[in-house]
Amino acid sequence: MPRISLRALKKRSPYGAALAGSNCSGPRDEWAPEGLGVAVVDVAVEAVDDADDFVHPIFRRAPGEDRGTDTSRLYRYQAEVAAQACLAMLTRDEIEYVVCEWHEDFAIAFKNGAVELVPVKHRQYHRTPWNVGDLCKDGGLAHLFNSWLACGSADNTRLRLTTNGALNTGKGNTAALARMCGPDPEVTAGVDAMATTVARYSPAAELTDVSV
Repeated sequence: MPRISLRALKKRSPYGAALAGSNCSGPRDEWAPEGLGVAVVDVAVEAVDDADDFVHPIFRRAPGEDRGTDTSRLYRYQAEVAAQACLAMLTRDEIEYVVCEWHEDFAIAFKNGAVELVPVKHRQYHRTPWNVGDLCKDGGLAHLFNSWLACGSADNTRLRLTTNGALNTGKGNTAALARMCGPDPEVTAGVDAMATTVARYSPAAELTDVSV
């Protein structure tokens, strides 16, 4: 059985995490004052035939709650999409740099002065496809439009919303909206009506002449 012993540490890292012995980092005056020990459990392997088979007791006990993992899964999709943009710099010379968490989830700056603002929205697979209202309010489309207005509605500001969620294929819904967007839209009929629908969900858009 592994031996469990209790020892006290008298040093802390600048970030408050207890560190052992000489492994502390940062200037000495940033450590905890001498004598303010932090008790930690030190698990040592004893009488174990194969040390590779040893599993720390903490990893045998399931957490009482795991909200952090669920939250990290939501942001992992965002990180993967941003990473794709960063990797694109290796093959696309026109990209100058990528800035994360700036107005939107990330922004891509191009060498010609153009900027692309990109919100990334993860949608749980059990949810229904995005409809226009949900995409504007919860999917970030209205926020993206307002970010464009904050940029002075500049012609060299591109907007791209990325989601793993399905789009509603009903008449006049999000699948049709997607086909109306981009430099070479597949659909041009009904654009004014769609712009009016989208404008309902953006207070700033209501005050602006909106066109897709």
